[in-house]
Amino acid sequence: MPAVHYPMVGIEFEHESIPVDTLHPSKVPDEKWRFVDANGHGHFWEGKNLPTLEWVVTGTRWVGDEYETTEYEVGEYRCRLCAEVVEPKKRVEYGPKFISGMATFTVTINDERFVLSEDQYADSVEHWAKGLREIAAGREP
Repeated sequence: MPAVHYPMVGIEFEHESIPVDTLHPSKVPDEKWRFVDANGHGHFWEGKNLPTLEWVVTGTRWVGDEYETTEYEVGEYRCRLCAEVVEPKKRVEYGPKFISGMATFTVTINDERFVLSEDQYADSVEHWAKGLREIAAGREP
């Protein structure tokens, strides 16, 4: 019986985190904040959303100089049930922040390395699965 050699396969995943330095601290939702308005309606942050409040535009503001001006909407948060004005609390966040960078997959088959993007990896897995299904069904891929 001839010797059967099985390929050595390895997969490594790497996801880049890019540090982003800011000059000023930023304000982010304070998820510990809870508030009950005068009519007994409770308000809170849910991630970056305020599910019990709605943003109501009350006007516009122009910022700029004689060469370039930008118009911004100004407004306030109001209770969705009774329209009471509510000021959601935010907290100040300091320090470096990170944003997601490129993700890569390194596939090694018998000492040959292939560096793939997320999309390329997903496509290759789809092709591998198709080939394996065909082999399992007893036909050549």
